[in-house]
Amino acid sequence: MKPSSLRVLGCAIMVAAMLAGCRGTGEVRTLDLREKLPMVQVTDIEPVKIVIEPFEDRRTDKARVGTRTHLWGGTTYFNVPGDRLADMITQRLADRLKTRGWNDRVWNVRVAPAGAVPDADIVITGQVQDFSASAKSRVFST
Repeated sequence: MKPSSLRVLGCAIMVAAMLAGCRGTGEVRTLDLREKLPMVQVTDIEPVKIVIEPFEDRRTDKARVGTRTHLWGGTTYFNVPGDRLADMITQRLADRLKTRGWNDRVWNVRVAPAGAVPDADIVITGQVQDFSASAKSRVFST
């Protein structure tokens, strides 16, 4: 074979290999939304008692968080571990408040059903109305 033919063949194989990797398999990817290490230092001041009631999931499509469409067809679905988005968001908010605190003051945060902790300083409730993650593959990018 001529060197120019080898070069063309090599380029064609490389392009085919790159494009073949862009096809989705219908797999589900879970999103990791865990909080980083605590930033607040524990002090002797009595912590603020915060209760977060489980959030209500009011999204129209509760089956998944989002999708990624691939260049040559196929779809990857995004979801959260356990498939319970509202519970995951409730727990992540609790984790965030525990690790961050406020004005160098530690917060005693827990997730509990409505009315379970009558002596709470703050009660947080909520609804998830929209939450999505979408991506579309293109040549050399997603």
